[in-house]
Order: sequence, then structure tokens, then C-alpha cells
Amino acid sequence: MQTIAVDRLLKTQIEEQIDRTLDERLKAIPKACKGCRNFHGIEYGRVRLVCAIHPHGVEGDTCSDHEKFPSTKKLIE
Repeated sequence: MQTIAVDRLLKTQIEEQIDRTLDERLKAIPKACKGCRNFHGIEYGRVRLVCAIHPHGVEGDTCSDHEKFPSTKKLIE
């Protein structure tokens, strides 16, 4: 019985940590990059690669190279 409780506690703690990490990563996405299929956003060493087109990101809130993901309807059809 104790093992089940410990397993549930650990699972809950892990899920909370995953949620915090995802929230932090989502908040770190520049406004111009949200929803763009070109966004990469992973750090290599201490350098963050935003995307291949704009490795350091764009200035401002818009990007002329922004590409939305195709809608799921088109993928299903």
C-alpha cells in the first residue's frame, strides 16, 4: 500500500516538473515565432538557435518568414 502511495507521489511530482518546464519554454518563445513551423528554440551550449532563417530571432513582434503549421483538416483529408 505504501509503495502505491510513493509511486503516485513521484508521478505527481514528475508531472508537475514537466508542466513547469513546458510553461517556461512556452513563455520563452518570442512573440514573432509563436505558431511558426520554423521555430527551433533549443540552446546549444549557451547559444539559443531561434530558427535557421533567423538564428538570433527577429526584432519586433512580426516576422516576414513566419510559416504557420498546416491545419489538421488538410492532413486528415
